[in-house]
Amino acid sequence: MIDNHDSRVSSASEEVSRNTPFIHKSLLSIVIGIFVTLSPPAFAELLDAVVASVDNTPITLTDVVQRSGVAYPTSLSDAAQNQQIQNALQQLITEHLLRAESRDRRIGVSDDEIQLYIDRLAQQNGLSRETFERALQEQNTTIEQLQEQVEIDILKTKLANQIMREGTSIGEQEINEYLAQHPELKTGGTKMKLRQIVLYRERQSETAAKETLERVRSDASSLDDFKREASKISHGPESVDGGLLGVLSEEDLHGAIFEALFELPEQQVSSIIETPLGFHLFFIENRFLGHKSNTTNTELRSEIRAQLEERKLQERMKLYFARELTSKFAVDKKI
Repeated sequence: MIDNHDSRVSSASEEVSRNTPFIHKSLLSIVIGIFVTLSPPAFAELLDAVVASVDNTPITLTDVVQRSGVAYPTSLSDAAQNQQIQNALQQLITEHLLRAESRDRRIGVSDDEIQLYIDRLAQQNGLSRETFERALQEQNTTIEQLQEQVEIDILKTKLANQIMREGTSIGEQEINEYLAQHPELKTGGTKMKLRQIVLYRERQSETAAKETLERVRSDASSLDDFKREASKISHGPESVDGGLLGVLSEEDLHGAIFEALFELPEQQVSSIIETPLGFHLFFIENRFLGHKSNTTNTELRSEIRAQLEERKLQERMKLYFARELTSKFAVDKKI
């Protein structure tokens, strides 16, 4: 859960420590290696080299190297061929684009939102806030670095939510095609629109996972609460859709899940369910009773429409971040 982009040098010469107390350890290679091959003016020029700009905001090579954590390159040509540097540069470009678009849309993030997010990260790791910050320091990550990343995450979520509210239409033909691909939905038996939060065993201890999920059961009293928690804490890929698994037939559920959900009313959170994968909470958004005719009932078709709309919106979001933003703002990548 804790990013490890930047770190501090724990040992260096006394002079270097005094003059640059927050120097990234990868920059230490400058002192012990690269400096002997570059004259001071040439070295300073390399440090300050602008490797990209977004809407006239520069990104320097130093910014990129500090983000990537790799050794400092000896030239811009070397930087252009280093995949880790290229990945870090693309990440920084994306963050600059998000900030530019958020300014245009008047989307902001308050300090209270950032602190609440970090408090929840600490809870998910079974730690107090003080202990969590010490754990960050042990991983050579400052609280300021985490706050910056949290701000980006919140901005991205708010921007995505605003774009999604613009809507995406689904036609009857698309619903018919979906039903043709999922014939089990036309058969008898109860179906349900189901959401989940899952915490994988490999990522959290049993104690920490259960404490987190018990908190969710206590706090998530509505569909919106559950969707928000799923987006923030669930380890499953469906977390991007607020934990939406889709419309499922009861007979397709894992035995332990079926038993736990059989008598669960709509719009309520299940008890914690253990499976070999991890620890789960489920939320039944709607139930659809079985029918004998071959014509799918209107209520089920409405839910399929909503599910397809969410899927289309996610695809639109990927396209938006990959293409539309880069065409809206001037991006000049030099390496």
